[in-house]
Amino acid sequence: MSFQCFILNLFRHGRKCRASTAYFVLVGKKTNSVLTYAACYHLFSYYHLLPQLTKEDYWQAIDQLVKEGKVIYTDPWIQLTEQGQEELEKTPVLLKGCFGKYDQWLFSLQRRWLFIQQILSEYSYKNQRYLPLTKNYTEKKEVKQILQRWEKPVQEVIENYVVIMETVLDGLNPLEQKIFASQWIGHQFYGFSDEELKAEYQLDDFSLFLLKTQLWIQLATFYEQSKELQSILQLPLPTLSLRLQWIQKAVHYPLSLMEMERYLRKKKGTIFDYIVEVALVDPTFPYQHWITKGEEEKLMSYYQKNTNIGSWNYQVVQEEIGEISFYTYRLFQIKKGFYG
Repeated sequence: MSFQCFILNLFRHGRKCRASTAYFVLVGKKTNSVLTYAACYHLFSYYHLLPQLTKEDYWQAIDQLVKEGKVIYTDPWIQLTEQGQEELEKTPVLLKGCFGKYDQWLFSLQRRWLFIQQILSEYSYKNQRYLPLTKNYTEKKEVKQILQRWEKPVQEVIENYVVIMETVLDGLNPLEQKIFASQWIGHQFYGFSDEELKAEYQLDDFSLFLLKTQLWIQLATFYEQSKELQSILQLPLPTLSLRLQWIQKAVHYPLSLMEMERYLRKKKGTIFDYIVEVALVDPTFPYQHWITKGEEEKLMSYYQKNTNIGSWNYQVVQEEIGEISFYTYRLFQIKKGFYG
């Protein structure tokens, strides 16, 4: 998938939306407006996927899509055209969501996976201590600590790991298998460089990046289910930050915004950003504590006339249904964006 086609996928839903906010989804900006937008347009698969993406590169791709007639852009709105829809019908949706669950943790899993593969392959191949990935003392110390924590003999760990590798690779196509086994240099698997893979499979840099991202997410899912792999990698399972865990308990208790403000010594706007994050990762979020029956009825009456909740404007909604708190308005958008 080319970068331009990837950007086109952001608008696969076909509804009118803000082009600039889609960019903030890709780079992972954490505000309630960006997160709500991602909920309304089902874009969490793309959240924080390209943190280094520049605005210049993003808008160049948008300009090219406009020139090719695949989207219509009238500042600030963008919408897919029939031609763009036809293009997307040829392109499978490759992404699997990772917002809120793996996020930054995915990088730790990648690093640990590569470390362990190199340690074990070196043991397997040369029966030496280990070959560090870097000369960084902290990272070398971490490797030694992992070796010391293994309760089983190294040879048994290697044998178990080979079985796990075979399980992970089972069902993948040859390209995906080569990507996963890229660092293994022992008896069982042999690595392939990115350049070799791109040449053999006629891939560009971005296509290979997407494939790798999907495989890491797949490995993360497998890691949560595999006690054997957890015992080898010894990486804590992904969890919400301590602050978000506290907020999650507080919204269920429930504490009011004012009470949370007093406990956390944060502004209401910042606390509400946290609440939005919790609402997006907690399927049991107690919306009934935050949206009254009367507010729900008023917002539902507006929703029945304007189902594209991503394009709502707070001031316009208030003019139509009367005064309503911004926090209630946002949480209703999230609720409808996720559950309809």
